[in-house]
Amino acid sequence: MAKSITSVAAGALEELAAHLGRLHPATTNIRVGSIRQGLERLSRMLVRIRATLDDAEEMEIRDASVRLWLRELEGVAGDAEDVLDELPCEASRLRAMEDHGFHPRGAAEDGADGPFKRLWNTVRYASGSSSAAGSHEFLAFLDDVERRIEEINSRFDEIIKDRAALQFEESHGQRHAGMPARRPTSCLVEKSGIFGREKDLEAINSFLSDAETSGNNNISVMAIVGMGGLGKTTLAQAAYSDASDGLDGKHFDVKLWVYVSENFDLVRLTRSLIESSTLTPCHLAELNPLHTKLKQELDEKKFLLVLDDVWEDENFSSCWDTLTAPLLYGRKGSKIIITTRSEKIAKMTRATLTYHLPVLQEEHCRELFRRWAFEGRNLDSLPNLKDIGDKISKKCKGLPLAAKTLAGLLSSEDDEEVWNRILQCDIWDIDEETGIMSILRLSYQHLPAHLKRCLRYCSVFPKGYEFDMDHLVWMWMAQGYVQAKGELQMEDIGKKYFDDLLRRSFFHCSRETFLMHDFIHDLARSVSGDECCSVEGDKFHSIQVDVRHMSVVCCSDPSSIASAGHHYGTGTLRSLLFFRCYVMGICLMKPLDDLFNQMKHLRVLDLSCTDLQSLPTSIGCLKHLRYLGLRSNRMIRQLPESVGSLHHLQTIDLESSGIQFLPNSISNLLNLRHIICKDGLQYPVGIGRLINLQTMAGFIVSSGHDYAKLGELKHINNVRSLRISGIANLTDVDEAKEACLEKKNQLQSLDLSWSGHSSITDQVLESLKPNPKLEWLCISCFNGRSPPSWLGHPSFSKLTTLKLIGSKCWSSLPPLGQLPSLKCLYISTIKGVEYIDDEFFSGGFPRLETLTFKYMSNWKSWRGAQNGECRQLRKLTIDSCDNLISLSINNLHSLQDLEIIECGRLQFSNDYRLPSTLQVLHIRMGRMYNNVVLRDVYTVQEAIDTRINLWQRLLTLELVWDYQAGHRSFKREEPEEVLKNLQPHNNLNKLVIEGFVGSRFPTWLGDPSFTNLVHVKLINCSHCEVLPQLGQLPALMELYISGANMLRCIGKEFFYSNCSTYGRQAFTSLRKLEFNDMPSWEGWVEMEDDCLPCLHELILRHCPVLKALPRLPTSLREMEVENCDVIILPHSLDHITSLCTLRISQMPKLKNLPGLPWSLRKLVLERLPVLADLLPPQCLRDLVLQSCNEAMLVASLPHLTLLTSLHISDLPNLETIPLHNLGVLQELHVSNCPKLKKLDCTYFSSALLEYIEGLQALKSLERLSVSDCPMLHFTADEKPPSILESMVIINCSRAQAWQRRHWSKSQSG
Repeated sequence: MAKSITSVAAGALEELAAHLGRLHPATTNIRVGSIRQGLERLSRMLVRIRATLDDAEEMEIRDASVRLWLRELEGVAGDAEDVLDELPCEASRLRAMEDHGFHPRGAAEDGADGPFKRLWNTVRYASGSSSAAGSHEFLAFLDDVERRIEEINSRFDEIIKDRAALQFEESHGQRHAGMPARRPTSCLVEKSGIFGREKDLEAINSFLSDAETSGNNNISVMAIVGMGGLGKTTLAQAAYSDASDGLDGKHFDVKLWVYVSENFDLVRLTRSLIESSTLTPCHLAELNPLHTKLKQELDEKKFLLVLDDVWEDENFSSCWDTLTAPLLYGRKGSKIIITTRSEKIAKMTRATLTYHLPVLQEEHCRELFRRWAFEGRNLDSLPNLKDIGDKISKKCKGLPLAAKTLAGLLSSEDDEEVWNRILQCDIWDIDEETGIMSILRLSYQHLPAHLKRCLRYCSVFPKGYEFDMDHLVWMWMAQGYVQAKGELQMEDIGKKYFDDLLRRSFFHCSRETFLMHDFIHDLARSVSGDECCSVEGDKFHSIQVDVRHMSVVCCSDPSSIASAGHHYGTGTLRSLLFFRCYVMGICLMKPLDDLFNQMKHLRVLDLSCTDLQSLPTSIGCLKHLRYLGLRSNRMIRQLPESVGSLHHLQTIDLESSGIQFLPNSISNLLNLRHIICKDGLQYPVGIGRLINLQTMAGFIVSSGHDYAKLGELKHINNVRSLRISGIANLTDVDEAKEACLEKKNQLQSLDLSWSGHSSITDQVLESLKPNPKLEWLCISCFNGRSPPSWLGHPSFSKLTTLKLIGSKCWSSLPPLGQLPSLKCLYISTIKGVEYIDDEFFSGGFPRLETLTFKYMSNWKSWRGAQNGECRQLRKLTIDSCDNLISLSINNLHSLQDLEIIECGRLQFSNDYRLPSTLQVLHIRMGRMYNNVVLRDVYTVQEAIDTRINLWQRLLTLELVWDYQAGHRSFKREEPEEVLKNLQPHNNLNKLVIEGFVGSRFPTWLGDPSFTNLVHVKLINCSHCEVLPQLGQLPALMELYISGANMLRCIGKEFFYSNCSTYGRQAFTSLRKLEFNDMPSWEGWVEMEDDCLPCLHELILRHCPVLKALPRLPTSLREMEVENCDVIILPHSLDHITSLCTLRISQMPKLKNLPGLPWSLRKLVLERLPVLADLLPPQCLRDLVLQSCNEAMLVASLPHLTLLTSLHISDLPNLETIPLHNLGVLQELHVSNCPKLKKLDCTYFSSALLEYIEGLQALKSLERLSVSDCPMLHFTADEKPPSILESMVIINCSRAQAWQRRHWSKSQSG
């Protein structure tokens, strides 16, 4: 790193010397010689410092004074790099001025409007200086460089003297090789202490039972990979124990368990294998007799070997084959299980299966914690500790080691303060008591120095932050942690670093982004010391002065950032990142201006998501800046020209910002490598100078003269990702040829987009032929008549993804089957294609895995794949192809996922059979059937042909019939037989049956073997006379029954499948039960006491003749009754002590409510015109009244002093709303009360001797809305509450006049 910096600085010094020679020829040699000597010494110093720091990285430094000394040493190195950084920056500035006509001796004569003056305002670091001052500033710069070099060398000499005083040697740290051995493991395990690993153990046991092996060997290898403390060893122990039971398919003649740890000693491990097999000591010391002995032990025997805790070791790769040589004599079916923190081990061992062990789910982590924390104690007698413990287990984020260790620490402790201390502290604060961080730190200590720096830097992000790999690598590059090596670019090296940390389990994947586990984040924060910090809110006072990397999270006070700049802007800060600071916007401008003038040593500045409206021109002061993030700032429209002064800038992220064009000065940034922007950008003339660009945001081809032409791409040959749009604006084919895409051999991703048509469109695309090394290609909105000749040519041997969108004039598809590496093909809106024939399949698509056709409106048929073609196709999607008639998929022998959407004319041939490999079938033929899998299956034979019972991965199934449409005749008794033969696999998660006309359901619908069935909907089963026996489905959580017109009674058969199940619990998991539109339903038999034990929500709608409800379970939390007979409401609901929400609607005869429990918090009463009595519990919080009796409201409100929300609507005779002593009311909404005149608000407190009238009596009111109450008015001196945040008044003329006088906040309606 130091060498690369100084070599660049040396080259810059020669440029500066030439410039100085033109100013002061006589003194040039002396001054340049002095600076050159200083640079040479800085270079040697940096090499020494970096070597010392790298050595220190390999040790665990315990001495605080030594750590402080190393910190000072790193500070000196940073200052030295700053000086070396500024030389090429100054050279670039002067070069830019000379390129535009400024020469030192001609500066003074340049007029006020001359070319130098205009350029000077662009490239000056700060404004306000005349052109004649340029040479003086240059000389002052050289003076400053000389002074700083001398100061840095003096500081270095002083620090080196301290090394002797400190006697800094390796004794101050501990080399990793000399670290004490970790506690070994054995094969024994207490299986009762394992929670939530059933599926993981099943995967391992499946591997052990599988008779197949990998390659020509008799051995299969499985690697269990995960971070430290995740339970890899415990899982392997459990599998080893299961194998010891001799279960079918898992019988092993010999079982061996060897603990490997960090030192991969071939002789020691071979001896351990023998001893594990014979259970006797082995004293052989040479490898050859050890191998012979082990071969004798395993010869023709089926064995299981567990190698526990395998680490990356410099000897591992070369020793693995030697270690396993005797194992190859074992019998076929032998297995090896490896536990490791590194995925690289899995690759080195050529593992048949790599299993990434996930963290525990939250509930399983809670169970594990409770087991160890409360063992031998009554959990119910310690409710407070139970709640705190649940929070602690949640903090463990699924890490079993942490849950078990913290629980053990608290197992004999009853003091709540101790439990709360554990809850609130960071994990490293209690590491001496738990050892958790020590275990995780082992992984860190095994990292090489360059990866340690990269991991420490990640602690600048807040916990839980999802980061993108590329952006993190670019930040590492900005800090100098990544350097190019040979032909490998910095990005390649950085991605290798990232992959190293990923495979060592420091990162884990979350969809398309990555995360650090909270404890890994704690580890990174611990080892970074004061180097990195993350500030929550405005708590800058807690940060050390010499922090180098800082993030600001949810800061709402921009002024605090400015004051922080004074505190931390003295030269140490290298990174400043903002997260979730959305409220700043324009208020951030002044603080940023101050920051940029102070924090001149920043390498990384991320202002993403700050609602920034413009960037201060002082951004040009950040001459060391390499990464600038402006993502998601949609209000910012342009960058200042001073950006052109950021000579070292490598990455600028404009993703989802409002910037549409770049400043002219951007062409000065010769080190720029990545311009990130999803939408297109207008590039200025001169962009072709940026030959280091690798990522180039959408290049818009413009017809204007002020913007770059396509030909400027000619020399940008390092670009890896390029999007060109507006190509229809090209008027000259030679301009397309000038771009030289074919010569860009680094180009991996290319997106070509048209937006119109021209006479040369076909020739242009022909001329935009990319390099054959391309991996990803998209051509969209191309209106030429035919594909280019190069599209589909087999020379594009690396192309894996191809998208063809909107080429409306093509009548046929190119021979894409010839592309040897194509894996994903997406074809959309090519409306001229009617038939897909042999030409398309030519070559057979040897690697194709995903194929999608969409919006092919004229496509009628294809010939289908022949034997040997598309042999790896896994997923086929056909969407909105309206005229497609036939589709042959008979030869797609690897097809697993078939999706057919909105293809209304498609019919399968009589010989149609689904491939046996198919696991997911999704057919959607209309918008109303969002999850249809099969519809309109009318005959038993059709049902049998679906073979739906074989679709093991099918999770959601909708069976829909439309007998009213007269598709075909059917026998009345046939529907039951059809549904009987549509029994799905018992892995099903959700089932919808709609339009079934049978009178009874098949028995499979209530079969307890459907252990995963969570959701069931029975819709418009109009002839149903008896409900299916659903009560014994063990996992059913939601049940919806609607439109069962002929159902009269729900009997015991609904709860129990037969007499033998009477007395058992029914619906043990059901949370939500809804009946809707049941016009004939009269009776619901009384349930057993233990039925519906977990029911939380009951909804009854439009059941007009239902006579009564059974006794409802006490677990009920929400209940809704609409348009039912009042007779069904019980006399009292107060036994339901969990009931929180009750909604009663559209019951015009209801006069009295049932007794309500004190647990009720929300009451909704709608369209109950004769309801006269309302006595809800006084603790009610939320009341909604619509179209009810006004007198009832007026009488009831004074008793409800704890209301926080009140909604009143459609009360035509209401004149006054009494709002007395509602001191906690936060929301008040009133609408459509035409006679309402007054809100009668008062508040009286005898304890405080306080009396308030008017709206201010509602002291907690935050939101007020009133609409369609034309007579409502407020007194002239009545004012809104001081904390009111929102007031909306509509169609209330008198109240609106008052509002205009008293409501000036921005939320005003």
